[in-house]
Amino acid sequence: MDTSPDRPIGYWPRHVHELLESTMTVRLADQRLTRRHWQALNAVTETAPIAPAELADRLAPFHTAEPPTLDTALADLTTRGWLGTDTEGRIVPTPAGRQEHARARGAIANYRKRTVEGISQRQYADMVATLRRMADNLERMAAEQGIPPEAGTPYASS
Repeated sequence: MDTSPDRPIGYWPRHVHELLESTMTVRLADQRLTRRHWQALNAVTETAPIAPAELADRLAPFHTAEPPTLDTALADLTTRGWLGTDTEGRIVPTPAGRQEHARARGAIANYRKRTVEGISQRQYADMVATLRRMADNLERMAAEQGIPPEAGTPYASS
């Protein structure tokens, strides 16, 4: 794969996204977790109890229409006994889910550290700020052209 620096700007975010998806799934393979599973388990564990609609809103930017969807990931985590619901129908982690979350969190911490090796905190902040500014500019252009916000994203909440 040619990854020369003369690639257009659109190449790099997509390339990084695809690598995040594949390498995180491999990193979490021993727990049979994908990046979607991790995002759902992490969000529930950190914010429990959480209403299903609130969780869907929180994770909407990260979940694609492709499998596993949020609903599929939640169903799988529930079947494993890692998630349940309280008397009000809110999603909560089970004791086993908290244990598996802690285990995965260790792998994710190492993964994140390796992902940003050689990048200073300042460089990271500048990169995020630059991408955010580009997104703001493009969202403004889309609004001027009458393009609905959701039309500009490959993501869909499930």
